Formats: sequence, C-alpha cells, structure tokens
Amino acid sequence: MVFISRGDNSGTHSKEKAIWTSAGYNYTTDVEGAGDWYVEGGQGMGATLTHANEKLAYTLSDSGTYLSYKTDLDLVPPLVDKGDSLLNVYSAMMINPEKYDYVNSDMAREWINFLITPETQEFIGGFGVDTYGQPLFFESRGNFDVMGITQAEAETPIPA
Repeated sequence: MVFISRGDNSGTHSKEKAIWTSAGYNYTTDVEGAGDWYVEGGQGMGATLTHANEKLAYTLSDSGTYLSYKTDLDLVPPLVDKGDSLLNVYSAMMINPEKYDYVNSDMAREWINFLITPETQEFIGGFGVDTYGQPLFFESRGNFDVMGITQAEAETPIPA
C-alpha cells in the first residue's frame, strides 16, 4: 500500500512526522525516501487528497479539507479521526510590543480578543455544520485542557 505525504513542512506534514516518531520510527532514516510505498507530493492538502485518491493510497489530512473534498473523492472514510496525536491546533500570539515597537500591537490585541469572544468561538465551532454535517474547526472555549493551555490563555482578553 502507498502513503501520500504532503512533504512540504506544513503543519499537517509536521504532525505526520510526529506520528511516525511516536510510532517508533525515525522519519529521516526509516520513512523519508524509504521506497515506493512513501510518496512526498510537496503540495497542499487538497492536491494531496486528490493524489491519494488517484493512487488509492493512504494519507493524513485535516478534517476541514477532507470534508470539503470528500464528495469528489472515492477514498474510504477516515480510518482514525480521534486522539490526541491528531490534534492540530491553530494559534494566535501577540508579539511583545516592548521588544518590537514597530509592530501594530493594538491591532494584534484587538484581533486576538475578537477571536476569543464567545460569539466568535461559537461561529468557529459551528462553521461547516450546515454544509458538511460537522464543524470544520473546533473552538478553544471549553477545550483548553485538550489543547494543553490554560483556561485563561484560551478565554481571557489581553488588556490594553
């Protein structure tokens, strides 16, 4: 069987390498370039899913891209779609304005504070449900412990 990798050092590719490592493999010596069974596409997630579909291969995908492409794919449903090793966290961090005074820290603060509002978190948690029957993303509100952060980091606005 063939495994199609993004092979592009994206977040998904980094997650894949971490999964190989947690399974006891050295990515560089045991997986990368190990034979015809492992193909690095060097492309985005949509192209990787399409490539896996054409080759009837396995791949690792984020659920949002998979859900948006699945009607065009003949792939079987995900074999594994739960577990801490599959957690793919997106984060927003504000650069220290004392260290980098040329950065628009007020805008960064406003953006982060907007992202953590209950209304925005509810929107994130519901995005895609009408179209795909499940959300494309999950909110940090109420999930901070799974993400490995504190409740304050997920929910407390940054003061001005």
